[in-house]
Amino acid sequence: MPDENSKNVFLTGATTPIGRETVRQLVRAGYCVVGATEGSSGAVKVRADGGLPAYPDPTRAGELRSAIAAADARIIVHLETTRHNIAPFSRPTWNANAVRAVGHAIVEAAKAADAVHLVFGSALLAGVDTGGEHPPPAEIIAIVEALRAAESAALASGIPALVLRFGCAYGADSDDLRALASAIQMGRPIYVGALPAAHGHTDTAHPHGARAGFIHTADAASAVVRAVESAISGQTLDICGGELASPAEFAARFAAAQGMSLMSLPPLVARGLAAISPATRLQHGLLALSIVGDPAPAQSSLGWTPRFTQLQPGIDDLLLSWRAAAVEA
Repeated sequence: MPDENSKNVFLTGATTPIGRETVRQLVRAGYCVVGATEGSSGAVKVRADGGLPAYPDPTRAGELRSAIAAADARIIVHLETTRHNIAPFSRPTWNANAVRAVGHAIVEAAKAADAVHLVFGSALLAGVDTGGEHPPPAEIIAIVEALRAAESAALASGIPALVLRFGCAYGADSDDLRALASAIQMGRPIYVGALPAAHGHTDTAHPHGARAGFIHTADAASAVVRAVESAISGQTLDICGGELASPAEFAARFAAAQGMSLMSLPPLVARGLAAISPATRLQHGLLALSIVGDPAPAQSSLGWTPRFTQLQPGIDDLLLSWRAAAVEA
């Protein structure tokens, strides 16, 4: 159990959408947060959220250990991997080697720094079935295996560790949603799935494609705060809302909430891009996967109650946040 007087937290991925909101909520809860980031622009964001910036290379355990020691932190929150954990409206940035590297680096650093609790952020993608008659494409299998290996390293580290598998994150701090909003406003066609997928993965029960679990960043952050405060360990918990939707359904609702309609990329064009581009091929595969989780165990174990169990109120909230920020500017 962490020292009850310890309020120092070291957090990786401090400028990710989930990371930014987690810094804010931890600071409001009375914690001193040192957030790992890159460069001066990232430092500005961390400070604006109430944290203190640090600049370690997330793939180097030695640099991470030094930053943890400088922060005098024994509670570690790893959210670096969550920067990739969004619905694939743009070309996904998942990289299996990077997932393994940052995961193992923070585990080794936490061990060397004598951490007393590790909250390890992962993704619902780690729970996808990679076997069966129709396995996912090899690129996705590699990512799933990397996520699972990083989770296993955390749970086997000897540090009291808790793994949180987040659904596709959405919130006011998402640059990808800003880009999606811009594309919708300009009338550009968007690749959001609803396509017949290779390897038989399309969820034929839903005309808009395979469905996924989503999580508003405010709810994701509140789960992290509950995890830090409860010091629960030895479990893997799904952090997602109660409503499932395909990326195409999410994007259509997102557009409609702004009084606009969604223009999807023609299927023939999308298939052609997937055939020639590795990044688009990965996006194509992810759009065809059902990536779901069960939030009930997290709600029970953490005493966590998500505010946005349905997508539409969460979408409305993030758009309201954008409008409020525009007025203040």
